[in-house]
Amino acid sequence: MEQVRRFLMDLRRPGPCLQRITTRTIDLVNTAVIAGDIAARDAFDLMRHMTDVGRHLRLPNLTADLQR
Repeated sequence: MEQVRRFLMDLRRPGPCLQRITTRTIDLVNTAVIAGDIAARDAFDLMRHMTDVGRHLRLPNLTADLQR
């Protein structure tokens, strides 16, 4: 779980190579939640934090949307 959290936190760092992965980010987070590597609430909070620091992500409407 810590490796997944670290990887997802790295995605929030601005950088030219990661600017166009908005759909991929939610797919990666969704996969991690379904696999049980990170709790849906933690993943949702992490994604909100990523947007707070300037990442442009498509956020799910509900935490439960990450479990589908």
